Amino acid sequence: MPEWGLKGMTPDDRAPERAANATTKILRLVILSLQSLAIMCLVVFLLITDSGKPERFLTFALATVSCALITGVMFYSLWTLHKRPGAFAEPTRDEVTGLWDYRTLDRMLDEHLRHALASWERLSFLYVDLDNFKRVNDEHDHQIGNKVLGSVGELILSTIRSTDVAGRIGGDEFAIITPSSAKSQAMILAERLRKAIEGASFKPGPGITVDYVRMSIGVAEFPTDVADKESLIQAADQAMYRAKQGGGNRTAI
Repeated sequence: MPEWGLKGMTPDDRAPERAANATTKILRLVILSLQSLAIMCLVVFLLITDSGKPERFLTFALATVSCALITGVMFYSLWTLHKRPGAFAEPTRDEVTGLWDYRTLDRMLDEHLRHALASWERLSFLYVDLDNFKRVNDEHDHQIGNKVLGSVGELILSTIRSTDVAGRIGGDEFAIITPSSAKSQAMILAERLRKAIEGASFKPGPGITVDYVRMSIGVAEFPTDVADKESLIQAADQAMYRAKQGGGNRTAI
């Protein structure tokens, strides 16, 4: 089984930029916290001064310590969040298909799995591989192939539910997250998608018709089938390969 997120991976030239943006956000939040602390201390000090009661300085001192503790907790929370990979990374789309790219999809899968675990809900995962796509590149070129992939991405987006999450893993492989869905419900979606591709006729260029692309789809469910993300992806991937070994253009669990 290919390791998740590595198949079809290209270097991320924007990684340094994202890291710099994350650091900038951290610094801005820390500065904002310190400014808030200074304002709170100033307000307390002015109130004490206006009251004319020196004993209020004890209250001022306690308030200052409390503000410092709050700021420390905020800073620690922000730093912990900053250390988490991808914490401040903005979701990005795959340029060819318009679907989420594999890094964004991976983070979204983590989030949906955490939600499913916390709310005792099911989640299904679809691993999709195109059949006969190599023929497109063999008969034409990669530019035509990319246009077909773009059309496939549009078809996927128009077929899934608004709550579903679709992304491109790499090459001609895709994945779909279906929150709050049992495997039986995900199978219905998978079949609807498979039939939509089966009946599609793409026109990626003048005088070019591509009507032979099909889909093999594997479906797995969390937590009924598996207990963690890696096992979920592996189960769906293996189901997809069973679909391909059965002749392709089918859905398997």
